[in-house]
Amino acid sequence: MELTTLTVPVTIIDSLIGGPTVNLLLTSQGLSAMLLSFGAAQVADSINIQVNMTNTFDVDAYGSVIMPNGTFNALRVRTSVATSSDVLVYCTDTLTGVGSGWYSTPFSTTTYEYGYYFMSDDPSIRFALVEISTDSAFNIEAVSFLSEPPLSSNLNVSSEIKVYPIPATYDLFIESTVPKILDKVELFDLNGKLIFSKASASNIKLDVSKFKKSVYVLKIYSEDSFIQKKIVIK
Repeated sequence: MELTTLTVPVTIIDSLIGGPTVNLLLTSQGLSAMLLSFGAAQVADSINIQVNMTNTFDVDAYGSVIMPNGTFNALRVRTSVATSSDVLVYCTDTLTGVGSGWYSTPFSTTTYEYGYYFMSDDPSIRFALVEISTDSAFNIEAVSFLSEPPLSSNLNVSSEIKVYPIPATYDLFIESTVPKILDKVELFDLNGKLIFSKASASNIKLDVSKFKKSVYVLKIYSEDSFIQKKIVIK
């Protein structure tokens, strides 16, 4: 499978420099209006710096991603980012005016970044589970996992489990509204580190006052399924 999306170039920097600074900058680089225009113009008036970014996304595979906090269905998205930097100088022909115009400089460059994202294939979760940086041949250079675990799953009994209050300051209550057993409850920080775990209970009262004020992810297991909820402790 392959679905390609090419975004139009997006300008992220568009800066114009004018005045006496222009000639000072050119002189420091061994340049002048005469050199840039091949003798057609005599005075450099302005420098325009533009940086444009173009993203390409290819969805080329799908499957399951095994994370420290669970296994998730995912799409593999191959990405490439082209960043072009253009430095133009407006030079004025003070003699005839014919040679006036924008001239390119040796500082115009284009750089490329490549990589993969494993995106969650859950309509309610649209962010990367794993990010992989690669070289131009797509050889892996670095791998990083999401900083915040997904916040939902396919637990059928999710409506039968209550978690309150959110945000919580002192106690957090986890209750089943029907006679079901909570097989296990786990609390993760945003780095995916497990900071609390409790097994086999019908209702749980968790003292959160000992945890620092932050956002956490609560993972609740029941009947071979689980749900995940974002928890705010303040």
